[in-house]
This record gives sequence, C-alpha cells and structure tokens, in this order.
Amino acid sequence: MKITDASIKRPVAVSMIVTAVIVFGLVSLGRLRVELLPNISYPSLTIQTEYEDAAPAEVEQFVTRPIEEAVGVLPGLAKVRSVSRPGQSEVTLEYVWKTKMDLAALDVREKLDLVELPREVKKPTILRFDPSLDPIMRLRVSGGANNLLRLRRAAEKLVKKELEGLRGVAAAKVSGGLEEEIHVDIDKGKLAALGIPITEVTTHLGRENVNVAGGSLKDEESEFLVRTTNEFQNVNELAGVNIAYVEGRPILLGDIAHIESSHKERDTITKLNGEEAVEVAIYKEGDANTVAVARGVRRRLGGLSLPNGITANVASDHSIFIQRSVSEVMSAAFWGGILAIIVLLLFLKDIRTTVTIALSIPVSVIATFLVMYRLGISLNIMSLGGLALGVGMLVDNSIVVLESIFRHKQQNTASVHSAVSTGTAEVSRAVVASTMTTVAVFLPLVFVEGIAGQLFRDQALTISAALIASLIVALTLVPMLSALSLKKIPVVPRAKAPDTSAPQKEPGRLRRLWRRAFSAISNFVVVRLVRSIVRVTASRIALVGLLVARVLRRIFGVLFRALGKVFRVLGRVLRFVISIPVGLFDRAMARAYAAYPNAIRTALQRKGLVIGTAFAVFAFTLLLSPLLSVELIPPVSQGEFTFNLRFPEGTSLLATDRTVSAIEKQITEIPSIKTVFSNSGSTLLGQFTATVKEENIAQVTVVLERRSDAAAEERVTERIRRILDSVPGLTYDLSRPSYFSFRTPIEIEVFGYDVAQLRAISSSIEQRLGTIPVIKDVRSTMKIGSPEVHIILDRERLSSMGIDASQAFRALSNALKGEVATRFRREEDKIDILVRNTDEVRSSIEELPSLIVGHNNGMPIQLASVGRVELERGPAEITRVSQQRAAIISANLIGHDLGGATSQIRQAIQTVPMPPDFSASLSGQSDELSVSFGSLRFALILAVFLVYLVMASQFESFIHPFVILFTLPLAAIGILVALLITQIAVSVMVLIGTIILCGIVVNNAIVLVDYTNQLRRKGMSKTEALVTAGRVRMRPILMTTATTVLALMPMALSGGEGAELRVPLAVTVIGGLLFGTFLTLFVIPAVYATVDRSE
Repeated sequence: MKITDASIKRPVAVSMIVTAVIVFGLVSLGRLRVELLPNISYPSLTIQTEYEDAAPAEVEQFVTRPIEEAVGVLPGLAKVRSVSRPGQSEVTLEYVWKTKMDLAALDVREKLDLVELPREVKKPTILRFDPSLDPIMRLRVSGGANNLLRLRRAAEKLVKKELEGLRGVAAAKVSGGLEEEIHVDIDKGKLAALGIPITEVTTHLGRENVNVAGGSLKDEESEFLVRTTNEFQNVNELAGVNIAYVEGRPILLGDIAHIESSHKERDTITKLNGEEAVEVAIYKEGDANTVAVARGVRRRLGGLSLPNGITANVASDHSIFIQRSVSEVMSAAFWGGILAIIVLLLFLKDIRTTVTIALSIPVSVIATFLVMYRLGISLNIMSLGGLALGVGMLVDNSIVVLESIFRHKQQNTASVHSAVSTGTAEVSRAVVASTMTTVAVFLPLVFVEGIAGQLFRDQALTISAALIASLIVALTLVPMLSALSLKKIPVVPRAKAPDTSAPQKEPGRLRRLWRRAFSAISNFVVVRLVRSIVRVTASRIALVGLLVARVLRRIFGVLFRALGKVFRVLGRVLRFVISIPVGLFDRAMARAYAAYPNAIRTALQRKGLVIGTAFAVFAFTLLLSPLLSVELIPPVSQGEFTFNLRFPEGTSLLATDRTVSAIEKQITEIPSIKTVFSNSGSTLLGQFTATVKEENIAQVTVVLERRSDAAAEERVTERIRRILDSVPGLTYDLSRPSYFSFRTPIEIEVFGYDVAQLRAISSSIEQRLGTIPVIKDVRSTMKIGSPEVHIILDRERLSSMGIDASQAFRALSNALKGEVATRFRREEDKIDILVRNTDEVRSSIEELPSLIVGHNNGMPIQLASVGRVELERGPAEITRVSQQRAAIISANLIGHDLGGATSQIRQAIQTVPMPPDFSASLSGQSDELSVSFGSLRFALILAVFLVYLVMASQFESFIHPFVILFTLPLAAIGILVALLITQIAVSVMVLIGTIILCGIVVNNAIVLVDYTNQLRRKGMSKTEALVTAGRVRMRPILMTTATTVLALMPMALSGGEGAELRVPLAVTVIGGLLFGTFLTLFVIPAVYATVDRSE
C-alpha cells in the first residue's frame, strides 16, 4: 500500500504526526466535560400554572382546558396529559422522538400568549424534563434552629448570592426556614362599626408608601431635582397612617389593627436528620461540567463568612457519584489494556514486538479524545465505556499486520522493506474490511428512537473513532516501527563462533569511572559543608572529606551489592513462578496448533453434521430465551432514594410535619443511613421551578453511608416500607434518581366520562394489582380530595344592594387570605405588608357567614345576607389524557422483569368488567420499552445488512459474505448462554452490545475467508486452502479474541458505581465473542466448503 510504503520511508515524519496527535489529544482531554451520562433530551414539555387557592375543578375549568385546547393542535405531538391539583395546573406535552424541542418550546409559548386566563392566575411556566436539570448538590444551612428567620436570611443573602456568581451555576434555590413579612391584622368588629371596607385599607396603605419624582426646579445657576420621599422608614410608622375620616375624626391604622413584624405563612417545612434547617439546592447550567461546578461550590463554601453560629455544609453531592463512576470506567479500561498486553506477551514472548502492538492502544485512545472534543462529547460512562469496550479491539489490526510481517520476514530475510510492505499489503484488505464492518454497525444509529438512541450515540462515535484510529496506526505506525526493529535485529549464523580477535571493552572501566566521580563529588560536598561550620585549613578539610567519602563509598557499595543479590534472587523466583503458567500455556497452545489441522479435516469430511449440530444448538438456546427477564434500562443504584408520602386529605401542614418527624426519627436509626431529608407540604420535581404544594403531602429522601448494591439498598427500602405501613391512612410510593425515564414502570390509563364509574374501575384495578407479588406502591389518581367550602351567592340580593359578584369575592379573598398592600424597603430587602383579618376569623368556618362582603349606604353587608355556605368534598386531583378525563393507576416494580410483569398486568386488566364507553390501556415505561426495542431490532437488521454490503464490496462476491454472516447465530448462542448464567435481563444495554457484536464477531471469519481465497488464487485446492488458512490464521484469531475478551473482563466483573450499565454490555460481547470464535474455527470452514462448490 502507498500509505505503508510512505510510512516506512519517512519514519521521522510519521513520528512527528503521531506526536502532534498525542499533544492535541491530551489538550482536548483536559477540556472535556465530565458527566455521568450523555445529554439525554426527552421529547416532552410541561406547562405549569399557579392558580392560588383554587380547587381542582376550577383549575381544570379555567386553566387546564384552555391550555390543552390551545396547544393540542401543535405539530409533532404524540400525547397530551394534564393534572389539575389544588392551586396548580400541569399540562405535559409528549412529542415524537427526533422533534426539535427548542422550536417546539417557542411554538408552545406563542400559543400560551393567546390563551385568556383569569387575572389571579400566574404566567404559565414551560419546563423540560432533563435529568441534567436535577440539583447537583444540596447544602444544609444550620445552627440557628430557634431563629429560622436568621437562617433563611443568611442562606439567601450570603450563600445563594455567593454561589450564583460562580461559573457554571444556573441557580441556587433556597427552601425551608421563615421569610419575613409584616402583618396588619384587622379587627373585623371595629372596621364594620366604622363602615370601612377592608379593601379601602389595602388601597390606602399602598398609596401612602411611595417615593415619587416631582420634576425639577431651575434658577439662573442651578437645577434641582424634586422628589417626594414618603416611603415607610420603620414598622412603627404604619400605626400612624390615616385610613379614613369618620364624622370628622381621623381613623388611624393602629386604631383598627394589630401590626407586627412576623413571617409568611409556611407552606413547606424542611428538615435534615430531624433538625429543621434551610436547604440550598444547586443547579448547574446545561453545558457546565458537573464535577468542576461542584468543586467550585465546595471551594467557595470554604471561604464563606457566615454569622456566628451558622454553618453551611454539603449534605448531598451527585458529582461524587459521577467521579466514581467515571473512575471505575477508566480503571476498567486501564486494566483491560494491561490484560491485553499480557496476552500479547504470552503469545509473542518478545518485548519489542509487544510494545510495537501495544502502542496502538494509547495512540488510538488519545486520538479519540481529539474527536470527542470536536464533536462535543463529554467524558461519561457511555463514551468511556465505548473506549473500555474497544481497548481490546484496538490491537486487533496491529496483531494481524505484525504477524503477517514477521511471517514474510522469516520467508525472505534479504529485504526488510519488502517483508514489511508485502506483509502489510497481504492483510490490508482484511483489516480494512473488519474495521469497516465494525464501524458500519453504528450507522443505523440515526434510525434508533427512544432512550436507546440517546445513550448509543456517544458510545458509537467513540468506538468508531478509536477503531478508525487503530486502523491508521496499524497501516502506518506499526509497519514503520517494525521496519526499524527488524533492521536492528542482527542476523548471525548459529554455526559461526564469535570473533575473539576484535578489541573487547575492559569490563572494569565503567566501574572505575563511577568510583572516581563519586569520590570527587563527595569530597566537594564535604569540603563545602565543613568550611561553612568550622574554620580550618583547606588541607585538613580535604583530608577529612576524603576519609568520609571512602567510608560512604564502602557503606553504599555493601548496600548496593546486597540489594543486587536480593533482586537477582527475586528475579529467579519470579521467573520460576511465571514459567509454570507460561509453560502450561505454551504446551496447551502447541497441542492446539498440532491438533487443529486434523480437526478441520474431520469437520470438512462431516460438514453436514457440523452445520446441523450448530443449528440444533442455536434452536435449543432460542427455546431457553423465555427464561430471560426483560427491562428497559438496568436501574442504577446511587445510594439515594425518595419516598413520596400522602396523608389523608385535609391533614394540616403541622400534623403532616409531626408525623413525618416521627417517621424520620425511626429511619435514622437504621444502620448504613447517612442523611435523611424531609419536605413537609411540598414535593420537588427536580427542576428548580417545578414543585407541587399541598399540606397533606411530604417527601423523605434517604442517602446511604456508602454506595451499596441493589440487594442491600432493597433491604433498607423494605425496612422503611414497614415503618410507613404502620402509619394509618398513609399512602406512599418510592422513586429513585432517574436519568432514563420520566414515567413510572407501570401505568394504566382508564378512560371514561363518569367520574363515579372511573373511581370504581380504578379501585378494582388497584385491588387486582395488589395481588401480583412483583408490584408495589400501587396508587390511583382517583382519590377523594380535601374538604371544600362552597359559597353560593344570590345574584338578585347582590344586585339590589349594589354589589357585584367580583366585589364580593375580592372582599372574601382579602378577609381570608389577605392581600399584600405594599412592600416595606429595608436596605436591599423588600418585605411584604399583608393586610388580613385576625387568625380567629380566618380559621373558623362559623365566622364565614359574618364576613363583610361590601357596603350599602355606609352599612356593612354580611355574607349571610347575600349567600349561603356549604361543605363539600372534591377530587384530590383531576387527570386528563388526550383532552378527556382519565384515571391513572401507577405502580413500581420489584425486580427487573418489566416484560413478565406487563403480561400479568394485561391479564389482570382483562378480568375487570368495563362499561361500553370505558377503556383501559397499559402505558408507562412499557411504551418506552416497545419504542426502544422496536428501533433497536430494526437497527440490528440494518446493521447486518450494512455488514454484508461492506464484505461484499471487499470480497467482490455475493456468496462469501453469507459464509461470514453465519457467525452471527453462533454468537447468539453465546449471548443467550452468558445471560442465562449471569441472570442478566434483556435490556437496551444488551441489545446495544448485540449490535456492536455484529461488527466484531465477523472479523475472525473475514481473516479466515480472505486468506483462504488468497491461497486458492495461488492454485491451492479448496480443502487444503481451508486447512492451511485455519492453521496460519489460528494464532492471530486467538490473539485478537483473547485481547478483546480479557480487556472486557474488568468491565464485566466491576462492581463499582454505574456497573449496572456496563456489565450487561460487556457480558453480551464476551459471551458472543467466545462462542462465536470457537465455533468459527470449525463451522465456518464447513459452511465455506458447502456453499462454495467451485474447486
């Protein structure tokens, strides 16, 4: 090949190019982001809208439905789901995969701008489900539990302000503690007696607290700006505000209200390890390096100056898990490379040759870092997993090339250049074909939808880049180094004795030179040292120095001789220990080399039996495949999980917190638990603007001491379940940090218009699911909600008294929840001034009829005179799917067999009687499972087709590629056997490994068939060509397989962070490659002899 010849002729140029690639690759490595997973973008948007104090029915009518109608016509929508909760609407838009979500978000915003919503409704917020938007760290600000106002102020003014200025930090969300607020509690009786509406108090306060620019004054020499400064300077000034005049007498605010500096009404209580604290959640920017951001936060916390008694500590840091996961992958790749080099040494028994081949690993990997930087790929467990997977394959091409070069060198000792050039050219087509078949399997990536496509991209690109780099190294660097090393190997006939007449080096000259140098140096050092201490003559100093130098030389001489003897003994022992397994390996390989030609001849004589046996074994393993479980993505154990709690509807926040505190106390007594977070009154959805707030809900997050395996974590969760099961009326579900799905494993959607029948059907399905052992945390959206007070106004009475309904409702709203009249400015703070009725009025249902809703001719009008009060119970939440009401029953799965559980659930649904207009369907992760598996199956078929195209183009034959593709069912046998032995479920990772294996397992057959064709073109018979090709190519085939398999062993045996994602892929490739290679050596010659009938 021209590229090989040029590399041999210009070694310096090749060395400089390789050096440049290494330098730029290392520079790129330092700039790569470190993340746990690739950037996973789910095609979904969530529209969250706040409608404070509104019941679910009102939220559905006035907010959810208008939004659904506006956005339901957008292109690319797959499904619209919505939940109307007390005070909140949540509409989720699920798009088809491959949708450009940035443009979709703009379309949604345009539609929302056209929706007319009630004045009290806040502006809708658009959220995207993105695992990278979860908080990367949680900080605990504590030390002043008795002064939660001080804690909250320190968290917001110091911690939040400092951290949000860091590079890469998007936001720091503060939760817990108390927020300052000024309360103006109106005396309802006094206000009614004076005939002053509460709305007038609110309006008047707002008008009094103003600073207004009044223009400017000019004279002949100056210009003066005019300002009115009437803002409140302290809280005491509020009492002196004149509200109105009654009978000529001024009415001050202090006369009719109690004014105090207090705190906002709490809607969330945050605790950490049982102690109330303030939590600061750190969110990173989308393209920021998680590890670097967390490191910067820790560094800034160390230099933070907080008030006495207040501390800010890291309670949870996800970057630690990321660092450990990435380190585990890098460690697996490193040890995999070491094992591959050891295999090369065992086969080659030559350091120089082994180093030549081993150089392809670091050069190819470093070159891949440059490609990753240019393509924007981060260092994550998938991209690094691709490198770890490819470490063993990176030497395959170099092995084949070098083996061919040395064989030609043995046949032709006259010309090194000829041996290197001819040997490389002989196998160049085979190595190019084998590399291209491996790379070709990644091209169907563009057709893979679902989570599989998101995960597969980084791994596919890194493996492809590394393999292409290894191919270039094998065709350039390896031949160049081989030519240099072969030139330096002396060709000395064995019969010729050494030339004793030539001058020999004196054996002791180097030793004498060292002694003189050591004496001179030691004399100089001793002289300088003694001169600086004692003033004596130079001759005496020289004498002392000489004596000390000789003593030191004696001491060190004895020491070095002793160490030399020790190392020689250790070397002999080590050589003896190593020689035993190496000898056994050599004898085993010698027997295999000797027996293999006869075995091939036997296989060729009985090729029908060989092929039939292979088919029978393949069919038998397929019959065993139903024993394998099926799951979407293996759950990643991070040592952290969350229980979402729901207490009986109507439970107050304080009652919820009391029960959560008791639960938290019991949980902290469980061994191996490090931290327990709790949020009473709210459930965080990850993103810093996504929160569900209800007084009867809570969230308890548990962080374990150290990362444990899934079984140990499951034992802890079971203990916590027993604690929760003992709480009357409590329902709960378990969730874990999720990177792969925003849906629960099991979801059943029941459609119908009659709410009572929906509730009955969902209850029946809940009972059926409760009988399935592998299902836990069954929960339905059809729950009875909190008690509601319905106020029905009499329009005729309102009209006769000159009051409209909106005025009455505003007066009721001001009386019950109050209204912020204005804000009190203190330095940089703005503190709300809330005007409301006293606690006795706001907390008593009996007081409702006596509330003032307006005035008629100065006389107060009570609610009882224009309306009535009724007590009702509404739904806890209203769920809609595709713009119709639905009940959703969700559940978690114990174990990993989502496929088996799905079939049981379908049978359970069929036993539930359904009215004519009702239907039920299974959704949740099973939908994502079907989409991802369907795409991967199509990608697998397309990958096989592309592999055939590449091989047909290389061999210029339609028949021989079919022979090579016969290795795929042989590899499938190994995959099924490996999964059954290790009890690994079939998942996206297993299917990805299968696709990768399609490009790897055919390489050995390519080398075998290619050399067989070369021998036949030289005139050898088909049988002899197959036997000779098998004998010659057996060693490189075994070497390449052994390096790939052993390089994957650290990944397959790893048990560190993120191992759940690495192990299935590694086991799949190892099992398929081992069986495929072993059967290739016997079955492929038989298939070749059967299919190719030409002699």
